[in-house]
Amino acid sequence: MSGVSYTQALDRAIAIALHLEATGDLHQSLDVAFSRSPHPQARAAATGLAYTLAARWGVVDRILEEVQGEKLSASTSLLRAALRVGATEVLWSQKHPVEVSKALGKALKGKTSHRILPRIRWVLKKVANFSWPRPRNFLEHAFWTYFFPADLAQKLKDLYGESGALHFMAFVNHEKPPTTIRANRARTTPDKLGQKLAEKGIPTRPSPLVEDFLILETTHPVMRLEEFQQGLFTIQDSASGLAVARLLEKGQPQAILDACAAPGRKTGYLRELAPKTTLVAGDTKASRLLKAKKELGRLGHQAHLIVMDATAPPFKRESFTHILVDAPCSGSGTLWSHPERRWFRKGEDLETLSQTQKAILFALFPLLKHGGRLLYATCSLWREESEEVIQALLETHPQARLLSQERLAPHTHGTTGFYLAIIERGRGTESRK
Repeated sequence: MSGVSYTQALDRAIAIALHLEATGDLHQSLDVAFSRSPHPQARAAATGLAYTLAARWGVVDRILEEVQGEKLSASTSLLRAALRVGATEVLWSQKHPVEVSKALGKALKGKTSHRILPRIRWVLKKVANFSWPRPRNFLEHAFWTYFFPADLAQKLKDLYGESGALHFMAFVNHEKPPTTIRANRARTTPDKLGQKLAEKGIPTRPSPLVEDFLILETTHPVMRLEEFQQGLFTIQDSASGLAVARLLEKGQPQAILDACAAPGRKTGYLRELAPKTTLVAGDTKASRLLKAKKELGRLGHQAHLIVMDATAPPFKRESFTHILVDAPCSGSGTLWSHPERRWFRKGEDLETLSQTQKAILFALFPLLKHGGRLLYATCSLWREESEEVIQALLETHPQARLLSQERLAPHTHGTTGFYLAIIERGRGTESRK
């Protein structure tokens, strides 16, 4: 990479780090930083650097504070961003601290006082000589080796056991999340779509989880393809596709409710699997449903869209044979594709989320016809948002029968962390008050 491209890469990486600190959202930060497009080489380098920094954010901060002997909060936000980017380059790209310091100086020219440049150089030299601690226990091993904060590492250990937690952390660090797409069975087949993409140099393989899904073998901006514009496919995680397939694999759907529908990918798949069935898709805001409407329109699908509060749905009892509840959750299952969520989990109040999930489930279950099926799903790893929510429903509604439940995870299924449970409404006494 040329010196100019490298300076551009660090400039954009600093912009990403600034926005990430403010918002805690890496993908949004990338969009903002690349609103003005740098050289493609610089963009690729900045993106890779940003993902590395996001996954190691807390470790980078610990190292910087130790070597400079003061809290990062004592520095300006711009200096913090520059130091984080520089430390990441020195520690994980094996760049010489002087080379990185010079490039950072060019990237910061005109944005701050030139007096901070000697400080950056001094700090990065100390970073280069940092002595990595020898972990003495599981939590220290998780932090210094796999870059996971102690509280998150402990929850993973509680969920998977120590060896399973280490496997999870190693996997999400070293394996790249795949891009999965769903062939629109109303317009093509997975085989035909795969052949079209192969002709364009985009190899795919079938998903082992869901019949209509393909996994891209290489990274490609597939939303720019004419096949995407023509509605031949959509981008969708195979775990959410499996939820739709599980819901409809038994029973004769007569009326389906997708209760938390935006942005509409699951709604589209419901329509493809049940093309003639009444399909209602609801969500809390019109702006969110507009996204679902655009997605369905691009695919050539239709559904009844309604703004609704899932805790107080505007339907009569026993209105639907099938209900899909992809409940709002902590999103902890997306740690693979969102490495920043290891460190930025503001507002993750599992107790509050659990209460909301129970309220949604308790309100929707009476809408199910006798013999009907409800699928409850979250992209969460935690029991508070999954098994414990389902157990509360079973204890409160005697007619609820748990048919199956399953967990998916990156290190076991190669997909987003996901929980699925299928509930059938049997015949029996009415729900307890």
